[in-house]
Amino acid sequence: KRYVVLFAPSSKGPTRLVKYADERGFREERQLSFFRMQDVTTVVRLSFNEDHGITISLTGGEVRQFICNDANDAEDWLQKLQTEAGKSDTLPVGHFRAFLIPSMFLNYDGECIVEVTADCVNVFTDTTKRDKVAGMKISCIRRYTSNPEKRNNNLLIENGRSQEPIGESLLLFKSYQAVDIYNRLDTSARRLRGSVSFGNSSNESFNRRVRRSRSTSNTMPRERQNNLGLNSL
Repeated sequence: KRYVVLFAPSSKGPTRLVKYADERGFREERQLSFFRMQDVTTVVRLSFNEDHGITISLTGGEVRQFICNDANDAEDWLQKLQTEAGKSDTLPVGHFRAFLIPSMFLNYDGECIVEVTADCVNVFTDTTKRDKVAGMKISCIRRYTSNPEKRNNNLLIENGRSQEPIGESLLLFKSYQAVDIYNRLDTSARRLRGSVSFGNSSNESFNRRVRRSRSTSNTMPRERQNNLGLNSL
């Protein structure tokens, strides 16, 4: 017997079906295997030997099967899986699912959407983007870090005092897309710094001294970190 769970898209991953050894494995988040529902082509119900099974076909020809407790359980699973099969939950470019860790700097924590544009980072409560939690100018971000080698899916953003309205602050996000958020933020920051160095920026308050710190020890995992000496005072 195995424990199977259907997850909605979140900071931990896309819409997916995950298999655990048992309920304890589920509580401890020790998954045996998973597949994205986006990769599912067909879901059908099979009944044989008085058991009620579900057969799932994936792109590439792979097939997965599991047995349900009874006919009602099988029908319930069939409807849920068919609803999610092949459905894309990819967000628009520059948008990422994340979990905002509770902090003293914001009145909101939990699942959120992080949007990284050419000059700012916005945090919304959901994909509708009706409720904005925070807006941060990249020019006022002092530092941003991500460490994929630790596999903790953490992204840290440190703001300078000129970051309005939250001011000097530390915001910690957890996301399976942490590296993607970091890379997009880093690309936007580099472009901003480039426009400053070539005199194309209208923001005269940019500090042109850019500090980058990197671990030089071979015994410690390298941390992806950027220290921005922009409007960080």
